[in-house]
Amino acid sequence: MDETRLQQLLAIYLERSTLVVPHEFPCVIHDDPDDDIFVHAAIAGGASYIVSGDPHFLRVGSYRGINMISPREFSSRFEDGIRV
Repeated sequence: MDETRLQQLLAIYLERSTLVVPHEFPCVIHDDPDDDIFVHAAIAGGASYIVSGDPHFLRVGSYRGINMISPREFSSRFEDGIRV
């Protein structure tokens, strides 16, 4: 990816991002507790999905309505027109 395209994508991500401050810190990813920070952010942001290829997330599957799916699964749902 060239620098121009990278900067365009970064601008889009920043424009569509929301800064969240977690207030709950449950232990969810028991195989790799350092990954829990992503769950904390997802809870604080009201996320429906965590998209990751990390097997620790995929083994959990879901937590409090947050579905943990692979990039391939997310892409497939998006391409099939399923609201993700």
